[in-house]
Amino acid sequence: MGQKKYHLINDLPHIYELEDMMEFCKKYKVLYIYGCKEEQEYLLKYFDMCGIAINGYAVTMLPKEKKEFIYREMPVKEFEEIRLEDSVGIILGLPDRNFNTIIPMFREKNFKDYFMMSEHTRKAIACQVKPRTRDELTFEISLA
Repeated sequence: MGQKKYHLINDLPHIYELEDMMEFCKKYKVLYIYGCKEEQEYLLKYFDMCGIAINGYAVTMLPKEKKEFIYREMPVKEFEEIRLEDSVGIILGLPDRNFNTIIPMFREKNFKDYFMMSEHTRKAIACQVKPRTRDELTFEISLA
C-alpha cells in the first residue's frame, strides 16, 4: 500500500506580487485568467474570496471536449475572441514553461494588458485554497 500524499500549506504567495496583481485588476472592467486547469480554478476561487470579479478563462484554443469544472463553471473563450474587447485584462496563471509561447503571441498581437504571475505564487495560492481531505485536517493547541 502506498503512502498517502498530503499537500502542505506552508508556502505562502509573495505579498508584493499579490498587491501588484490587485492593483492590476482594479484597472480593468473585464478580467480573464489565462489557462483553464485545476490551478487556474483555484486562482478563480482566490479572486472570489478577494471580491475581484473574473469574467472567464482565456485559452489559445478551445478544448475539444466540454470542460469539467472543479470549483465553479465559467465561460472559456479563445484569446482571439477577447483581445479586442474594451478594457480587458488577463492574468497569466500558467506554468513558467508556457510563457515562451504565450508572451510572444501577445506581443505579436500587440496585446499589453496582462499580468504575469510567478509560478511560486500561482502554486502557493492553489495550495492555500485547495480543499483539504478529512485526513489532512489538524488542530494545534499552543501551550504557551
